[in-house]
Amino acid sequence: MLERLKKMLIVDDVSLNRAILSDTFMNEYDVLQAKNGIEAMDIIKRYKDEIIIVLLDLLMPLKSGYEVLKEIKRDHDLNHISVIVSTAHNDVESELNALQLGADDFVNQPIVPEVIKFRVNNIVSKKELELLREKNRILEINRRNEEIYRSIVEQVEIIVFEWTPENGIEYMIEGNMQFVFTDRVFLISNKQMTYNVLEIYKEDELKLVDFINKLKTGNKVNEVIIRLKKESGTFVWCRILTNSFYDDQNQLIRVIGTINNIDEQVKAQNELVYRAEHDDIVDCYNRRTFHTKVEELFLNYPNNKFAIITMNVKKFKVINDVYGTQTGNQVLKKIADIIKQSMGLYDLCSRNHSDIFSICMMYHNDDQILDMIHNIEMQAKRKLFKYKIEFSFGICPVEHLETPINKLSDMATFALFTIKDSILTNVAFYDSKIRKQENEVREMEDEMEDALLNGEFVVYLQPKHNISTGAIIGAESLVRWNHPQKGLILPNKFIPLFENNGFIVKLDEYVWDETCKLMRKWMDKGGREIPVSVNVSRMHIYDSELCSKLLNITKKYNVRNELLELELTESIFIENTSVLFEIMNQIMNQGFRFSLDDFGTGYSSLSILKDVPISEIKLDREFFNEPGSRTDSKIIIKHIIEMSNALGITVVAEGVETKKISEELLEMGCSIAQGFYFSKPMPAKEFEKLLFH
Repeated sequence: MLERLKKMLIVDDVSLNRAILSDTFMNEYDVLQAKNGIEAMDIIKRYKDEIIIVLLDLLMPLKSGYEVLKEIKRDHDLNHISVIVSTAHNDVESELNALQLGADDFVNQPIVPEVIKFRVNNIVSKKELELLREKNRILEINRRNEEIYRSIVEQVEIIVFEWTPENGIEYMIEGNMQFVFTDRVFLISNKQMTYNVLEIYKEDELKLVDFINKLKTGNKVNEVIIRLKKESGTFVWCRILTNSFYDDQNQLIRVIGTINNIDEQVKAQNELVYRAEHDDIVDCYNRRTFHTKVEELFLNYPNNKFAIITMNVKKFKVINDVYGTQTGNQVLKKIADIIKQSMGLYDLCSRNHSDIFSICMMYHNDDQILDMIHNIEMQAKRKLFKYKIEFSFGICPVEHLETPINKLSDMATFALFTIKDSILTNVAFYDSKIRKQENEVREMEDEMEDALLNGEFVVYLQPKHNISTGAIIGAESLVRWNHPQKGLILPNKFIPLFENNGFIVKLDEYVWDETCKLMRKWMDKGGREIPVSVNVSRMHIYDSELCSKLLNITKKYNVRNELLELELTESIFIENTSVLFEIMNQIMNQGFRFSLDDFGTGYSSLSILKDVPISEIKLDREFFNEPGSRTDSKIIIKHIIEMSNALGITVVAEGVETKKISEELLEMGCSIAQGFYFSKPMPAKEFEKLLFH
């Protein structure tokens, strides 16, 4: 390696940042530190001939990084020092200002050690190239002085050579870098000539030809990075840097050059490139690189048919929860391997996130796509041992190669979304029907914010009844979208969308507020207090501010906390239960009650009765509406009711549609029900009529 100025200066007013950077470079540089701009300039002036690079924070007290940068670049004695600036302000203006002032590079904080190390090495490498060129100039002047040549080679550990068309290598000093030579024929000045040259890796032959052509065309300074064979038999990456000399007819007469072993640097750079382009768990592209590679594929093969496929692993979260993320990652790696083994020569794949994969497939007809999907499924059944793995596939045939890749991916993903929970099929092609659905979804997304502001979301209430007397003892607060053009939109049309895009958080809080407002209205009219349950989404339950939000609403309308029941679904409890229980207990300590909806649809219902801090469970309607299984259902229901009653948990049967079912529930010990047999969800005004009847 070239002898270089060994000192590095780190300037940052945050001691932790200085410590991280110092640890990153301590083995390669004599690291100096400064905590402000004034101290930095004192050190720079003291070691101006030794400091090769400064890592400079822009925002500091006393003297900013901008001022330090200006002083360095305006001072003739200091402007040879390279400067990389950094700031926590991730904006284009800061970067542009720093670069205009002369910064060599710009990085955003927090700084990633691998990235800053690569950028520093890149800048220092360029500095070394400048030094090499200067050394070559000196070598040209003093090329007959063997001692000087040898001294330089020993110091910088490079090969120094002189080459002429007439004689080939005039001289070469190798130092301790021993390479293999071989005879090769070259065309120089339209003459075929044989020279004894270094043996080159076969795949780098074209680079060598291009390098020779540049010599022939009159380029004075040339550079090439290729692999050369050492006497040990291994190939290493080397940088060849040459200065060429020509006669009056622009014919090449002499070349002076250096060869530097940069094998470790190139391999480190290749590793960084690989990590930047590939997923951090499986051996395939990440989403960003996938889009870039697909664009290149479309450009290179414009006359071929392509399809973008989005694939997800059904219920993959259960594998993570039951077997752990390490096992889950192993499953993802095997799935990625199966996808790659099933692809054609020109196909590409990526992992977008979690258990979502994308495939770009070159094909002739739909049967080829289905064959590949079938192969993936069969391979998964054979290779993923004890885990039952099932997939869903959304397929977007590419009609126009000019369509942006992200749009094609969105279309494939939307096709997948339409069948994600289907038990009838696991493959969907994006077509005109799905396009219509997508347009409807996009319209709802475009309108949802304004709809909330305009009061288009209205609260409906479904009463909870005492089965014996029929009296209303509570209610469940539901939501409808009263669209000005489309009329009343039921929640099954928009709730899944809002849960997916996060808008459910705003909608939930709106419903909570409206519900408490209604309860206050009923009490002000002299009505009795009844508890009303409201839905709480998965996104909300892990919100550290959830308790304070609920308290603010009940305080706003002067409603007792225990009257607002928070309804959860059982699927929430397969996640981080320790954190979940902590949040639930915090909320329950304020008097709020939790109700568990859709009880009996998950895989851990019985343990939930014992472990989860809930006051009420709602028996899923599936228990009552399964023909042919009434006897089994009654046995299960009876025992659930008995266990719940023993634990002090209220049982509410939902989806009760007949008198017979209500009577059977009463016999088994369940006294509360809701369903169409008693009353349907209704607007608040209709509910008030029943309440005050």
